[in-house]
Amino acid sequence: MMDQIWLGTENSYFAVQQQLAAKVPMPNLSADDKFMGIPNPLEFEVHDGVAVGTISGGLLTSSTWITRLFGVTSYEDIQMALAELSGNPEVRSVLLNFDTPGGMAKGANNAPSSFAPTERR
Repeated sequence: MMDQIWLGTENSYFAVQQQLAAKVPMPNLSADDKFMGIPNPLEFEVHDGVAVGTISGGLLTSSTWITRLFGVTSYEDIQMALAELSGNPEVRSVLLNFDTPGGMAKGANNAPSSFAPTERR
């Protein structure tokens, strides 16, 4: 394999290698679940009410199971993660670290509007 090029992220390479090593079959395509059970690539840690996350790689407008498999982040993934954080009573604010060369502009303005924390008592 020394003469082949991997066009995904380092994390996606290891994920594929693990699946091949374990001989786990890839999920079947389904019109009902465009993510095929592959989790959102964005992970957050909450510290004193602040959810901290890193967004890395190129940015796309929308996401599918294949983009998630290869570690590509989309504005749709960002919106979904922010909406989930909005419902978390431990989260008062969000800090995003962008480690990305950029990507598609369409969708960039809508992503932050997904975080609307409910009033905390």
